[in-house]
Amino acid sequence: MGDRARTDAAIGIGTRDKHWDLSLIGKNIFNDRNHETGWNSYAPDPYPRWFGIQLSGKI
Repeated sequence: MGDRARTDAAIGIGTRDKHWDLSLIGKNIFNDRNHETGWNSYAPDPYPRWFGIQLSGKI
């Protein structure tokens, strides 16, 4: 990985018949705060680290 790589990850479980699925999702999990060149604006934290849970299913 390069020194400017952002890492996203997800892991989940679900049923074989796909009636439900539960996933834990993380974006920018190592909290990389590097800025991309070429942007015209500046933000102190352009890609904030966050985690979430996703639950999906069939009715």
